Amino acid sequence: MKWLPLALLLIGCPERREPERGLQLVYKKPNAVPLRAAVDRRLAQLKLRANLSEDDHTLTVRVPEGGDLSRIKALFAQRGHLEFCPENATVAGKWCDEQWPAGVVVDSVGKTCSLLAADRSALEAALPDAGAEFAWGTSGGQASAFSITSCLSPRIVAAEVAKGQPGLMLDFDRAGARDFAALTSTTVGRRLIVRLDGVVASAPVVMEAITGGRAVLTTGEQQREDWEVLAAALVGGALPELELLREERWGPPSLRK
Repeated sequence: MKWLPLALLLIGCPERREPERGLQLVYKKPNAVPLRAAVDRRLAQLKLRANLSEDDHTLTVRVPEGGDLSRIKALFAQRGHLEFCPENATVAGKWCDEQWPAGVVVDSVGKTCSLLAADRSALEAALPDAGAEFAWGTSGGQASAFSITSCLSPRIVAAEVAKGQPGLMLDFDRAGARDFAALTSTTVGRRLIVRLDGVVASAPVVMEAITGGRAVLTTGEQQREDWEVLAAALVGGALPELELLREERWGPPSLRK
């Protein structure tokens, strides 16, 4: 009997991949406007990985096991709505000369005046509703009020943590750079109120027109990680206020004991 040589064919078995699992964040949306594009840009800015899905009412964010959940939650806590609001020179000038009730004081830089008090309610009680628009913030632990005119929200195409000082270097798109230059050229000698998510972040006096399409944003003392999250929120684009409905596990149960 003749034996024929046998050829042994080895077929490589594909490597078994561990199924994905992690934590799922479900946010309530205030309206049906799609948020996917802005969220994708935010995540890409911070190099974070997450799976997204949304409908008219909710936004679901799946964070794989080992993902930076705390940073992603911080990113969604930022609305990222930035405004530059010129001070109303007429109203500010009157504020400097008026008599204010006890507990309300004038913070004066030349004839650009804002008001300070122990809390916002004291300021609201002192300010008559005369059709003027106000911006609210804090200064040295006190509530502050500024009288402002129409605000500008330029599109931000890049943001990075400033070197040597706390803050962000912002780059506007071409239209934003043009509008910001026009705004600052008409605000020389007055405060430019910078509002972040409706709250005054800073109120510098404009010394000259800013024409380079760049600006520095400062909002007080923050850690570098906080500035990086804020940068991603501003570049990604503003989001509405989102309510975290639940945080839950997703994927098959872990086999780890």
